[in-house]
Amino acid sequence: MPRKKTVVPSGRKPVMTVRRANEIIRAAQLEGFGGSCGRVAIAINRVVFDEKGRYVVATNPAISAHRGQLFMGHVVVEWRGRLFDSTGVIDDEHEIESWGMVDHMDPDYDYLTEEQALDGQLHYIDDIYPSRAAQERVIETGTRGQCPLRDVERSLRETMELTASRR
Repeated sequence: MPRKKTVVPSGRKPVMTVRRANEIIRAAQLEGFGGSCGRVAIAINRVVFDEKGRYVVATNPAISAHRGQLFMGHVVVEWRGRLFDSTGVIDDEHEIESWGMVDHMDPDYDYLTEEQALDGQLHYIDDIYPSRAAQERVIETGTRGQCPLRDVERSLRETMELTASRR
């Protein structure tokens, strides 16, 4: 069956859907791990979701309490009831929760019980920091990623333009 084309009035961008967001994010081929997940989540929320998403953090309460700050094992964006990271739509919420868990190879494991080490949880960061600017500062600091945010945003914008022109 032929694919239905989306007709967009001149000068307007196509309506964002979960499917289109997934296509854009996957096509952008973002590197969103190794500390870069926070900046990638911020860029996705700003560019793809027009800042209408919510940041979700995979965390571990025992590590957060020990460090005195929110431990961020992974950061994703929730939009329209779906979770997104650099890989696109995430179908398994437990996969994200697992980023809050640590094993015996992690230095934090030394002061945790096994139960605490496996206590990965998901939390909306706006429950702690109501201001979007504060959320993004905490995410950037907490993930210590080195990818330049502007480069990720530019990559997403360029991919959005390319995918819009193919429709």
